[in-house]
Amino acid sequence: MLEIAILYYMSKSLGDIVQAKGRMRFGYQLLLWLFWFGGELCGAFAGGALSAAGGADDPNMILVYGCGLVGAVVGAVLAFAIAKGVPSLKADDDFY
Repeated sequence: MLEIAILYYMSKSLGDIVQAKGRMRFGYQLLLWLFWFGGELCGAFAGGALSAAGGADDPNMILVYGCGLVGAVVGAVLAFAIAKGVPSLKADDDFY
């Protein structure tokens, strides 16, 4: 539940960033959610692979969950980097 609340506030913040650039909010907010859950899934798989490589019969769930959270954070950072790197659609009339 905490994860959904964090994503809600992060998507509002990301939407404000792209809206100030004259872009639509929804696409970038969807990108954030997809990158978050995709990164979490990939991180959990990587943590499971690391845990299985250790030779234990049962996976180390702390490692799996930790790697999943790291993947989710990486996905969110990528989404914010894309949103901040996109050029503005608003004309800069001060120069002309």
